[in-house]
Amino acid sequence: MLDLLSLSAVGLVVLATLLCGQVDKLEPERRNFWTSAAGGTSAAFIFVVLFPKLVAAQAALTSGVDHGFFAYLNYHSSLIALVGLLTFWAFERKVVVLVARLATSLEESPGGSHSRSNTPMWSSLLYTQALMFSAYAGLVGYLIAETTGGDMRVLALYALAMALHFLGLGLSLRYQIGEAYDYLERWLLAAALLFGWLLAQLTELSYVRVALLNSLFAGMLIYFVIKNEVPSPSEGRFKPLLFGAVGYSILVEVATSL
Repeated sequence: MLDLLSLSAVGLVVLATLLCGQVDKLEPERRNFWTSAAGGTSAAFIFVVLFPKLVAAQAALTSGVDHGFFAYLNYHSSLIALVGLLTFWAFERKVVVLVARLATSLEESPGGSHSRSNTPMWSSLLYTQALMFSAYAGLVGYLIAETTGGDMRVLALYALAMALHFLGLGLSLRYQIGEAYDYLERWLLAAALLFGWLLAQLTELSYVRVALLNSLFAGMLIYFVIKNEVPSPSEGRFKPLLFGAVGYSILVEVATSL
């Protein structure tokens, strides 16, 4: 039977992904307020929801019946988180370098006024980036459906945190690739989120495998939050950042105590 509650949670994340362009159109002061608050919420999600979940899952990981390489991963799930962090750090660094080189070549070329979207290098770069982030979105959609266990409180906490996370992620991608995010990438991310949810309905992984996926997700999320969602001191505001972090932490404590 399809889990309509988790579908509604994924739907909220999809909505945030599609509508981030509206937030980007706000005046800088208001936009920085919301991005700072979203960054604080995402950071709190890592420490008060995701990390405790990984610690609780470690006992099941180490008692698994796997052998060989998977047994090693069960005892070193933190390495999976590190792999997730380093993978996206290396990938985004490569993207930033290529975009900078492309921008320079376009400015120096006789046809420097041409759009980046008409350049083959930019097109292949855009599609590679879209594929990478779509895979990440698919993982998020899968884990929302798979790890909440039908608990409405957990589901609501996940939905709120991931909606704000994808709002911040969308703003970051929109800054990098401009209108290409509106025309292509946001739709791919939305489709990937729904595909991940659907995959969770059609397949069933063991608790140990889901815990390993959560470890991978944790590493990726840590990178995104630090790199893209927590604004720099010159761009962000501390009070809304603190409000987002403290407010979400209190919400988690209240929800889990009910």
